[in-house]
Amino acid sequence: MKKNIYYRYNPDTDNYERIFPTFKSRMAGFARLMISSLAMASLLLFLGMVIFDAPTEKNLRKENARHYGHNGRWFPYPVHSR
Repeated sequence: MKKNIYYRYNPDTDNYERIFPTFKSRMAGFARLMISSLAMASLLLFLGMVIFDAPTEKNLRKENARHYGHNGRWFPYPVHSR
């Protein structure tokens, strides 16, 4: 990726002078990149956990539905509807 090169006009010399980024501006850009990446990763992870179930979680939900009746009490044997 090509880097942008910035110039500033100097009226005293009637010339354009190249602007080099300072250490502070480079660190600020890096911090912005890291914070936005962390926020996006957190958002995607949260949405992925809410929307999609893991296979083990699906199995646990089935097992809980099988062992717990409609009243919430646990039965050691599968509950069959009549």
